[in-house]
Order: sequence, then C-alpha cells, then structure tokens
Amino acid sequence: MKRVITAAVLIPVVLLLVLKAPTWLFATLVGIITLLAVAEYLALADAYGAKTFRFITLTIAGACFAAIVLSHFVSYDLTYWVITLLLA
Repeated sequence: MKRVITAAVLIPVVLLLVLKAPTWLFATLVGIITLLAVAEYLALADAYGAKTFRFITLTIAGACFAAIVLSHFVSYDLTYWVITLLLA
C-alpha cells in the first residue's frame, strides 16, 4: 500500500517536472538523482570489497551536471570546454 501511495504522489510531480519545468531545473534534479544513484552504486561496490574512488567520481559527475546547468546562463563554448576537460 505504501508503494501505491508513493506512486500516486510522485507520478504527477515527475510528469509536471518533465513537461513544464525549465531546462536548468530539470537538469539540476536529474543531476541530484544521478549523484544519489552513483553514491549508492559506490557503496555497493565498497561493500563487496572493491576499491572505489568515491570523491573523484562524485566530483566529476557533479561537475558535469553543473556545467550542463550553467550552460543556460553562460556561453555553450565554455560548457563544452569544461566537460571536455573533466572527461579528459
């Protein structure tokens, strides 16, 4: 029952965000969700004994999404250079 209530509340919110939110807000929310998913994945990998680079991974993922969000406020050329440098 708890899942049904959660779905009933979140489905309209997600649809509203996807269809009506400005691009920078949508990209920010996707970035936050992505960072949470990456952190969860790294926690699972750590639990299995894998050596993960948590700080570097989260920093680069966050910087990529920050560059995407900032592209709506500054020139696109700067955004592409920042993403290229981060991924190099």
